[in-house]
Formats: sequence, C-alpha cells, structure tokens
Amino acid sequence: EIPAGKELYPLPRTGPHNQYFAAKISVLPERSYLLEEGDKAPFLLEFPVRLTVRCSMENFLSFVAALQSDPVFLPMVQMEMLTDTSPANKITDEAGNLSMTDLEVTIVCSSFYRPSEEQQKIAPKKSLPILPPGA
Repeated sequence: EIPAGKELYPLPRTGPHNQYFAAKISVLPERSYLLEEGDKAPFLLEFPVRLTVRCSMENFLSFVAALQSDPVFLPMVQMEMLTDTSPANKITDEAGNLSMTDLEVTIVCSSFYRPSEEQQKIAPKKSLPILPPGA
C-alpha cells in the first residue's frame, strides 16, 4: 500500500526549479519481417518505442486515441498500468465508472516502414506443402 501523497515510482525532474517530470522514453531494437526464409531484404521494418506517461485515465485514453489515428498510426503492442489502489484513492466516480487520476502507464508502440520495391528484391512466393490432417 502506498501512503497518500507518495508517488508510485518517483521520477527524476528537469527544467528550472524541477517543475517537469523527466521523459521516460526508450528506443528498442528494430525488428525486420521477411516473407520467405531466404529473402535478403526485409518486407517490413518495425521500430518499437517504450515510454512511460503519468496522467489521468481520461488523458491516457485521449493519448492512445491520438496514437492510433490519422495521420499518425503507432499501434500499442504492450501496456502496463499502475495506480494507487489504497482506500484513500477513489478510483470510481459517482456512477461507478473508472476515473483513476494518478496513473503511471508504460506502453510499447511501434512505427512501421516498408522498403521500396527495388530495395526488397523478394523472390516469388513458393507454394507451401500440404500438411496431413492434425499436423
């Protein structure tokens, strides 16, 4: 149980008079996807980023909606949400809906890049062998 007024995980602060939380953003290793095992160039590249935000549930939902709408599409592939669940921290409103105000959410979202046709040089797709039933 976290005492009232204490942070889940104290974050370092930055800026004049330490008024801003420092960003917690990590660029993760890129992933490449091939269509065939022998392909020399990837069909698709994924660039995942891990970030931690501290906000209310309402702000987090707006943030996620912005991540997954035009012109930017950065789908979430992983999420961890932490909050203070002590009796002193009310997590529902009068109607019984979640209204958490002190969230710490770590997400991994990715951007994707598809190399041009000249860069891909992908071999024609081979037909797959027919597997026996139950395989």
